[in-house]
Amino acid sequence: MHKNTRLLLATGCLFTCLGIVLGAFGAHGVEDRVDPYFFKVYQTASRFHMYNALGLILIGLIHHQVSLPGIKWVTRLLYTGIFLFCGTLYLLGTSPLWTTADMRWLGAITPIGGVCMISAWLITAFQLYQKNKNSAT
Repeated sequence: MHKNTRLLLATGCLFTCLGIVLGAFGAHGVEDRVDPYFFKVYQTASRFHMYNALGLILIGLIHHQVSLPGIKWVTRLLYTGIFLFCGTLYLLGTSPLWTTADMRWLGAITPIGGVCMISAWLITAFQLYQKNKNSAT
């Protein structure tokens, strides 16, 4: 297995582990201490974190079988997406625990992370389609 593939799989596992830890923290340390709105925001972060962390593992397994030429862009976009989308939502969801300031401005950053994640998955789909199309001819 190629070094980059191993790194991608290991990173996906670490992101998944972090998602489990943050999900447990949300269930046990956030839910009863913030308004339902903030907890729902936190849950959204946790859910998308896990989807994309497991997606990193899936993309690593796909890349192991079918070399994807844009794998570096895909992984960078997913890392950035998780950091911006989930990170800002984690911060917003927990903000009543650590500040009295209105942190809703973080919501302006969140969609940038969403666009990164969407782009990564579209690039992956396009590359897989192109590989299949090229191998069929």
